[in-house]
Amino acid sequence: MPLITPAAAALCGTLGVGLVGVGAGAAFAVQAKSKADDADALCPLATCTNDAAIRMSHDAKVAGDRATVALALGVAGVAGAAVLWFTVKRSPTSPSAEVALVGGTLRLRGTW
Repeated sequence: MPLITPAAAALCGTLGVGLVGVGAGAAFAVQAKSKADDADALCPLATCTNDAAIRMSHDAKVAGDRATVALALGVAGVAGAAVLWFTVKRSPTSPSAEVALVGGTLRLRGTW
């Protein structure tokens, strides 16, 4: 029996992609908020003629769009991993546990 089954590999890969997406989305969201705050500090009024503030505001919108996409992909990845976790067929063996003292070493082993 292989150490990692194809189903386990798919689950781990999907979960990994999901977690990376959520992390990237959070990073982009923080960046967007920071840039928006910087733009508001330079030009607090609704209409602005400050080129730097306009650029920062645009950069904040782009970072916000990236955060939305990354978070959506991340949530989809985590949801896909959850679907795999709950739908993968388990091994037909019954659960067992073993505790042994071998050569002065305590060995714990279990199967689920």
